[in-house]
Amino acid sequence: MKIHVAVDIDATPAEVWSDVQDISSHVDWMHDAVRISFVGDQRSGVGTQFDVATRVGPLRTTDRMVITDWQPAAAMGVRHEGLVSGVGNFTLLGRGNRTTFAWSESLTFPWWFGGRLGEVVAKPILTSIWRRNLKLLKARIEQRFDGDDDAQIGALVASGRDGALYEYGRRWVIRHSKDGRDQSQQRELLRWLASVGYPVPTVADHPDPTALVMERIDGPTMLNDLAAKPWKLNSHAKLLADLHRRLDALEPPDNLPRLGTGTHLVHLDLHPNNVLLGPDGPVVIDWANAAIGNRDLDRAMTWVLLKTGEVDGNAVLKSLVSTLRDRFAATYEAAAGTDAIAAHATTAAELKLLDANLRAGEHEAMFRLARDVQNRPTHSRTDDV
Repeated sequence: MKIHVAVDIDATPAEVWSDVQDISSHVDWMHDAVRISFVGDQRSGVGTQFDVATRVGPLRTTDRMVITDWQPAAAMGVRHEGLVSGVGNFTLLGRGNRTTFAWSESLTFPWWFGGRLGEVVAKPILTSIWRRNLKLLKARIEQRFDGDDDAQIGALVASGRDGALYEYGRRWVIRHSKDGRDQSQQRELLRWLASVGYPVPTVADHPDPTALVMERIDGPTMLNDLAAKPWKLNSHAKLLADLHRRLDALEPPDNLPRLGTGTHLVHLDLHPNNVLLGPDGPVVIDWANAAIGNRDLDRAMTWVLLKTGEVDGNAVLKSLVSTLRDRFAATYEAAAGTDAIAAHATTAAELKLLDANLRAGEHEAMFRLARDVQNRPTHSRTDDV
């Protein structure tokens, strides 16, 4: 039976190790551990032996553990000797001020304890216990740093056409616009969106108006999640359409630029790479193009971007996105409203053609799409701008 669980902790590998290297303290965050007793005087390093008394429901056991691997700030391995035998290890993978703490375990149940059948029954229970253990460890370590945020620029988190995103202390990320554009308006818009319940990252003040400081969201972009789990295509496309629907009822702030005669908030760059799938649900980022305009134009802009945008990343990601592109766009179109998109697609494509950040391939694809849409027998043109 194999178990693997992981958690991201807002601390460096050295800071995490400073806590977990004290084996006696493991009982404080291992929900199933009742007592840890050392065998001999050695309490750290390879060869250390200790007995762990555990309790899982009515079952109580005591297993002998032997440290088999000890790499400070990197890994610790153990061998189980007792009712259940096997090996386990945790690894620390750091990225700037954050650490992924992963626990892997391979256990064997004796025949008189159910053998393979016992393992099948026990696996979901033990997996749940270890997830809870790591959640407790995360809370234990992170609370040591509450309020201790030096707000220094750290490791690169992501980069795009408009700027790069870096760690900023332990809880935040920071982005400076490449062209030195003032981002104060975007920061205030994000605050307003959060106040009305739309899913956006929390923002913080910064003395430099060209900098935008936001909470760090744990989770992949919708694009990366789709590449890893293509079976989620339909649900992700419908989620994208729903994020548009949630904007329909919002009365926008008056200080945004106006685009045509529309009176609603438009994002104008709402695509899968600007949706983060966080632990509490989707979060929409990059509101630099936000304006007051026509909601259906915004829906059409997303469809245009889905049909023409180039993807950064490795060859596998690019190939997969290319394969799924038309199906995703079609599912999104059906969910967002085919007629609404058809009425505004040409304008959206023409508007996007004015974007100086378009790559040559995207410019050509956008031009072809605009011409193709206009030539369709079902085409209906609504001038938005």
